[in-house]
Amino acid sequence: MPVSSLLSRFDHVEMQTIKQDAIDQAPSRRRRARNEYSQDSLIITIYALFCVVSLLPFLLVKHPPITDFANHAAGLWIACSLDSPVVRAMYDYKFGIIPDLAADAINFPLCGIVGPALLLKLIIAASLALIYTSGWWIQRTLFGRPNCFLLMLPALAFNVVTATGYVNYLAGIGLSFVLIAAVLATRERRWTVFALCNIGGLVIFFFHIFALAFAMAVVFGTMLHRLSLDARMLITASIRTVAAFALPLLLFPLVASEHKPLELGYGGKFRAIFSPFVGYNSVPVSIALIVLALVLVAIRGKRAKIGEALRWPLITLGLLVLFVPGNIQTAVDIDSRMMVAAAYLFFVSLRPTTDDRRVPAGAALISAALIGLNLWTVAMIWLPFDRQVAEFRAALGMLPPHAKVLSIESNPQEKGMPFASAYWHLASYATIDRQIFNPLEFNGVGMQPLITQPAFRPVDTPSFSPLPPRFALKIAHPTAESEKLARKLGANFALRWPEHFDYVIYYHFQESPNFSPDDLTLVHDGSFFSILKVKRHARLEQASHPRLSGGVIS
Repeated sequence: MPVSSLLSRFDHVEMQTIKQDAIDQAPSRRRRARNEYSQDSLIITIYALFCVVSLLPFLLVKHPPITDFANHAAGLWIACSLDSPVVRAMYDYKFGIIPDLAADAINFPLCGIVGPALLLKLIIAASLALIYTSGWWIQRTLFGRPNCFLLMLPALAFNVVTATGYVNYLAGIGLSFVLIAAVLATRERRWTVFALCNIGGLVIFFFHIFALAFAMAVVFGTMLHRLSLDARMLITASIRTVAAFALPLLLFPLVASEHKPLELGYGGKFRAIFSPFVGYNSVPVSIALIVLALVLVAIRGKRAKIGEALRWPLITLGLLVLFVPGNIQTAVDIDSRMMVAAAYLFFVSLRPTTDDRRVPAGAALISAALIGLNLWTVAMIWLPFDRQVAEFRAALGMLPPHAKVLSIESNPQEKGMPFASAYWHLASYATIDRQIFNPLEFNGVGMQPLITQPAFRPVDTPSFSPLPPRFALKIAHPTAESEKLARKLGANFALRWPEHFDYVIYYHFQESPNFSPDDLTLVHDGSFFSILKVKRHARLEQASHPRLSGGVIS
């Protein structure tokens, strides 16, 4: 038999064998496809449920114990109330090239339509929802399907960013995740990526400058992913990243500055590790260690791996968290904020490498446990705090408009209250309810659009927390030494406060309601606070308390 005939017969037999194998394997493939579809549907259903549950506390609790919540709400209320002569006498409000404007920009067209507190809640919820949705998009792009590690995203809802109330930063991170998802989906089209980063980066710049830094670090990492590891790679990736974000980078020199000496702080790096889990109590620290240990075991045991496209971006973010200062001027928790955003991206980057059902079951159980802890926190901390704030606001009616009010706080941490900072800015509710002057409202050149009028600037500060009572006593009638200390700490706005302020709100937490009877008269004592009127001669009161005449200070 000719060799060609033998080869032809062999090819025919081989083809028949392949076809038969395909026929035999078709049911198996269909079963596997059905199983994958069923598993994907289950994951998406659980994910949607977890996401909704994680957002409900931010939407439903009237007064959440978020540190900067009341302060931000007061700033938005002032922006919508400048037609009031009392408010205009104390504040002005001017937009500019300020890289911290997310809530203000959203609030501007909604003045009189949506209240400031509700708007902040919607921004928080929408920002988290953008992260959740973008995480699903990124996994679909990189892995073809979402996986169980996506369930960890809603479990991180209570973190340092949301607990402290870095609302503008959170909104910027939400947009950054949308940008990152779009970049990964179009990463083979370089000019599209450049256009997306320049336009998206411009918006993120105005939302928050640290969110822009996060987005740039991730995009820089994606540039590294496609290059060989050497010095030329770093230079090329750097040039491409700068070109991708050229428009927002051109705005940096235009940001106003107070021309103060640069102050950097590198303390608290260890705290940054736990910032994605720590919100209102110390319990999540141990849970964070367990979660990290389980993830590392899964990766080392080859049950999970980091998607190749996000390895370099995560390395870049890790270096950024390590080397970025914790504090720059009055901006704090910079490394912790970056760590929270990096944690979201880390869990998005993971995918299982085995069909072992223990992996998705474990991810679901850990996520459910963390969300359950968050709900316990709502019941044990958020709701009691909400009732306290309701009591507090009911007592503010005795404060007259444009009264200058100083906040003093006993140390609640000594009483085992880990969320002590939630009380720092409660006086901002008096700004909204009674139109008083609160020196702790956020403002500052290049930082906020809120500007204090000249008559009130001597008793104002860009950013501060309530004074401890012992320190307040020292600077009420200061010696040269205590005055020097106050100026060093930035508390010079409160020097000789009995001569300049009208009322004191003292958060005493069931201690004596009047820490300085010689200077203060008790006018109201609540369950955790007291309202005190400053004792002053009429001459001093007239000199330090500007009166309104036709909307103008006289």
